[in-house]
Amino acid sequence: ELAERPTFEYPKNPITGEMEHNGKESASYEIVKERCDKYVKNELLESYNLIKGWTHDTLIGPLTFDMVYIDGGHSYPTVKWDYEQVKNSKVIIFDDTYPVKFPGVAKFIDELRASGINIKEIIEKNDSGKTIMQCAIIITE
Repeated sequence: ELAERPTFEYPKNPITGEMEHNGKESASYEIVKERCDKYVKNELLESYNLIKGWTHDTLIGPLTFDMVYIDGGHSYPTVKWDYEQVKNSKVIIFDDTYPVKFPGVAKFIDELRASGINIKEIIEKNDSGKTIMQCAIIITE
């Protein structure tokens, strides 16, 4: 059972035409930049390049990274697009794999699993047993 959190509706993705869903309110570019700057200051992050826009416009691959965290649009086409652009990366983490709240993410993870890709799942529950975090991880090394 999922812990109660609001789900916010976002505009339609201009490429796919589907509504993009997220489990939390979207942060502004400035808020995300502040967080990243803090991580660099605290030496949790060496450097970053923050790019604003739809991943269909800004994430054109194939690209390879040490680690990728996919947690933008939650529609099936967007999650699939994001993965296809970075699928040769060493570690790929998909956030919000809850099938009830984010069926597009869960469906894509199920397809990857059915294709033979080894996926580890992490589920964190609060003290009352409700799921507060669920993600899937692919490690290729």
